[in-house]
Amino acid sequence: METTEVTNDFLSTAVDTTPEYVDLEQPFPLFHLIQLLVGFLGVLGNSLVCYVFLSRRSLRNQTNLLITNQAFVDLLSSVVLIVDRIHELASEPPTAWAPKAPFLQIIDCYLWKSEVLLFAPFAISSFSLTAIALERWFAIIYPISYVKHFTRRRVKFLIAALWLLGPSLQYNVAALVMSIEEEGCVMGRLSPSVGVLLFFGEYLLPACVMVGSFVGITWKFRSMNRVLVAEIRASGNAPAPVRDSSQSRDTASLPNQMEREGGSNGEVLATTNTNAEHVQNSVQDPTSNNDVPPPIFTVRGQSIAPPAPQSQAQISRPVNRNVNRAADVRRRNVTTTLLVVFAMFIVCWSPNQLAFFLLNLGVHFDFDGYFFQFSVVLAICNTCINPFIYALRHKAYRDRVWELYMAMRRMFA
Repeated sequence: METTEVTNDFLSTAVDTTPEYVDLEQPFPLFHLIQLLVGFLGVLGNSLVCYVFLSRRSLRNQTNLLITNQAFVDLLSSVVLIVDRIHELASEPPTAWAPKAPFLQIIDCYLWKSEVLLFAPFAISSFSLTAIALERWFAIIYPISYVKHFTRRRVKFLIAALWLLGPSLQYNVAALVMSIEEEGCVMGRLSPSVGVLLFFGEYLLPACVMVGSFVGITWKFRSMNRVLVAEIRASGNAPAPVRDSSQSRDTASLPNQMEREGGSNGEVLATTNTNAEHVQNSVQDPTSNNDVPPPIFTVRGQSIAPPAPQSQAQISRPVNRNVNRAADVRRRNVTTTLLVVFAMFIVCWSPNQLAFFLLNLGVHFDFDGYFFQFSVVLAICNTCINPFIYALRHKAYRDRVWELYMAMRRMFA
């Protein structure tokens, strides 16, 4: 088989001069089957994530919108992966089909055989996770500015930009590598400098941004914990949940309590239902201008007045504090969940990207070897693992899934 070397500034292409397609090296069928299984899990899990976050209006905030976009990208990756692996298993060789129309030849060569349709969602996923990390950092470090600037409209524009950036980058790389010759679609070799830039742009830089964002978030959470501990120590007791109308119930039960204490000896001299109702209403509505004097209860010869009504600020202060604490708990839950998502992204993609980086530095890799195929399977697993993380750590997602399960159970019961 004769080959000619075609070189330019970006690539060095070994062109097969025989009228046959280049038979790309194929992995073991076992790894194909594993990738198919991962693809089906990704379709099911990410479809559920998209439905859960889109089916309820209360879950359609900016963060969940980015999470839904990430799930849809992983869903698309899983679908393309299934189609690609079934095509390779069914074709022998997988490149035997040759379109005749020029337009179809361009699509077949630059989109399908170059695997742009497979790698473009992976690039979008990487950039999307970077956007989520920056969104979480902005929400935790600058919460007031976040509410002002991170609107739903801007988040939608950000998502649209991610969908343009990832495929454009991958198609430009494919245009450097793939070419249509008289003998068919030919795959060349990417220049090492372009490969290193691709490694930095699609993996290393996003990974550094994710790590830096969550280091800052962790530092902020520790600072918030120190402030909370200082407040608890200053108040002398631990924070307790505030129940609605607790003062009203305590004050309204005062006559009954005194009746229990002195009723057996007949020592309760004066209590009236009218005065008791006045006490309850005055506490529930401290701004009322009722001129009726507060009741005075005489027990065992001693006059006891009910506690003075609290001002609105005094009543709302503990409630506001508890509301802020509940919001902090929700933010921490979402942020720690996404931290696990980012950690799994690093774990799943690092071996494959390290192999790609070393390959561009001149290190030889056996593409049919176990290490490289394992790195491919591990990277593909990142498309199906996030729904399991949400089920284990994201409370709102878990509650909604449980509601759907119970609804289906009642439907088929």
